Amino acid sequence: MTITWTNPSYEDFDHVMVTGGAGIVTQNIGGGVHSATITGLVNGITYAITLQTVDKIGNISTGINVSGTPVANSPSPIPTREPVPPTKIRSKDGNLTLPAGSIGVVSLEDEVIVSIPAGAISNGFIIKIVKVVETPDLTVNGEVLVSPVFEITKDFTGNFNKPISLTIVFNS
Repeated sequence: MTITWTNPSYEDFDHVMVTGGAGIVTQNIGGGVHSATITGLVNGITYAITLQTVDKIGNISTGINVSGTPVANSPSPIPTREPVPPTKIRSKDGNLTLPAGSIGVVSLEDEVIVSIPAGAISNGFIIKIVKVVETPDLTVNGEVLVSPVFEITKDFTGNFNKPISLTIVFNS
């Protein structure tokens, strides 16, 4: 059974990941290729297949689901839609509500930036950055802070499923 698609045109695009249930081996298809052939399937059985785009840093889109039923001597490919790249949401005010499967970048005053890859959490969530104004309890022996202090919070317990990136401007 052969599946064809049109690769997305965004510049971060790296490859399409083709996955499915029993009998379908995951394939990573490079950016210049527009089809995948799945072998070893039983004629007359319908198979569910998922196509997901992956960008150059490993963010994976939610993808699209298609199905196909192989038949003997069937050279016709299964037509599909273009895989949907993950949505990138940006906020510069320190508050970000990120739906599941999206890529997020939240910053405050361009002094601290949090970058969240797609799939970092299975549900949507809220992340906030707040500049701490009152900091006397942070210095006990006359130390001098070299940068502002920020508090970064999220509205769920536990860890992220994927690493997030934190960028802090120093000595600006």
